[in-house]
Amino acid sequence: MSTYKQFAVIGAGALGLPVVKALLERDVSVLIITRPDSSTPLSSFPAAAKSLAVDLSDVTSLASVFHEHAIEVVISMIAHAGLPTQYLQADAAKAASVKLYVSSEFGYPTIGQNQGELGLKETFAGYISSIGLPSSRFFVGGFIEWIPWLVYLPETGKFNICGKGSIGASFTAIDDISGFTAHVLTTLPPSELTNSIFRIEGEHASLAEIAAMYGDKVEVVQVDKFPHDEFRTFLHDLHGKGMASTGYDFATGKELSGRSNKLWAGHRWKGIKEILNI
Repeated sequence: MSTYKQFAVIGAGALGLPVVKALLERDVSVLIITRPDSSTPLSSFPAAAKSLAVDLSDVTSLASVFHEHAIEVVISMIAHAGLPTQYLQADAAKAASVKLYVSSEFGYPTIGQNQGELGLKETFAGYISSIGLPSSRFFVGGFIEWIPWLVYLPETGKFNICGKGSIGASFTAIDDISGFTAHVLTTLPPSELTNSIFRIEGEHASLAEIAAMYGDKVEVVQVDKFPHDEFRTFLHDLHGKGMASTGYDFATGKELSGRSNKLWAGHRWKGIKEILNI
């Protein structure tokens, strides 16, 4: 059974670097690509990976790098501000005959979305399809490690919930996200990766249930909105509508059954209390 061996990871930040490390553990070739103006020096990346600073707005240069290193799979870990550059990455990948492009999803489901960051990701998915570039999308829910940020815990010392916080959502630990991504990309045959969607979750819980995990250590505050933070208000709104579950389907407005966790047989998925140490 043929599997991919040559990977390029664009962006080695909070999730990108763990993905790089997980891939290296599977004895494949990894090329890390960063922006020339990145504040992270190339020397800080794992020695087992190659690393290059490339202008992500230069399609010709990027395609040349993909071709020179015989890249089979490009994994985009670009943050929100860089999402528009994905169109150029896709063009470069297509020009270099890359076999699979993994777009910068790694969050809530985006299929059928048309607002905010999720809408940008869905629009880009349509573009990938239009140019005939094979792709994979990973829906992982919220990062467990970022739950305190989501509820303003570091800033206020309180667990802030916009609305009731009573509807369940998907949360997954960064190590599980990176490990699953590396696992399926290096074990599944190309036919099972091409134009596929993977939905995973480490634990399913509502914000109210997570608040209860803290017991009496943290005060819970319910608000109507966060006036000075539209993005976190938007995320809480998704939770309140049941759209923060990786099984949610925007097209039908219903929860899909089943998750892709089963593809990583024997793996023990980490939970919220374990990761947050509560």
